[in-house]
Amino acid sequence: MTGLRVTGEVTAESDDRTLAVRAPREAEAEVTGLLRTGEDLAALTGDGDR
Repeated sequence: MTGLRVTGEVTAESDDRTLAVRAPREAEAEVTGLLRTGEDLAALTGDGDR
């Protein structure tokens, strides 16, 4: 993994494995890992959804 992307009510991107961003309380966001191949790696939400 070469980076991270956050989308939803919060948006941010990092070219590293660490990302910190201010967000409103209870904001919904999806975190995606960026692979060297250029593909995305979706994070698990913990409830079985993508």
